[in-house]
Amino acid sequence: MFCLGSDVDLLLPACRVRQKHLSKIRVPVFSGYVTMYNRRYHRSGYVFYNPVKSTLCNEDEYLLKLLGYINLNPVAGKHAEWP
Repeated sequence: MFCLGSDVDLLLPACRVRQKHLSKIRVPVFSGYVTMYNRRYHRSGYVFYNPVKSTLCNEDEYLLKLLGYINLNPVAGKHAEWP
């Protein structure tokens, strides 16, 4: 998982997670993050403004593209020099 501002990239193994169960995972992960973020920066309210999207990855080639995107996202956003 990587968070860049209000953008979160989360890759979960499909063998353990079914599409219908994603909301049960997202709620505690994101609400915990929002609580920590708001306390750290002495603020309140929403952190994520766009709806959460999920995509099922069932091909190795697409998985490699996702991993590259997640790992290089901080570099592209100039938040890191190397993943």
